[in-house]
Amino acid sequence: MAQNLQPLTQERLTEGVRHVCARAPRLAAVVEQHGLPSLRPMAGGVEGLLLTVTEQFLSLRAAAVIWQRLKERLSPFTAEAILECPVDELQRLGLSGAKARSFHAVALALRENRFTPEAHATLDDDAVRQQLLALPGVGPWTAEIYLLAVLQRADA
Repeated sequence: MAQNLQPLTQERLTEGVRHVCARAPRLAAVVEQHGLPSLRPMAGGVEGLLLTVTEQFLSLRAAAVIWQRLKERLSPFTAEAILECPVDELQRLGLSGAKARSFHAVALALRENRFTPEAHATLDDDAVRQQLLALPGVGPWTAEIYLLAVLQRADA
């Protein structure tokens, strides 16, 4: 069966939640009390991936502070802008050494066309996942978050 590459919309999410609630009364009670979940899409492409890397193992509040510093220094997030910022400067902005090196690895892959976010809308999840997992500092969790939040793919 072919994978649906269409982004998850609020309408599709609502339909799915209602479908599950019809079969799970306890979940229906939770939805009745708290309402339907909303989508929280992230920025696309390299920016979305780098935000996901930044958020790894941090509170969202701490990650937001670091991310704001990174945006002020690197935006727009191009391979050149990232590679021109030394690892030690990325660390002073709040990234761990491993995350700073991951930023550089992602930028290098972007420059060498080994990371092609503009093509992700037409690639299936496995192809995107394979491309992401080849990047240093990107593991299964980061790849799944990218698929869910950046590409808005349904979690199958």
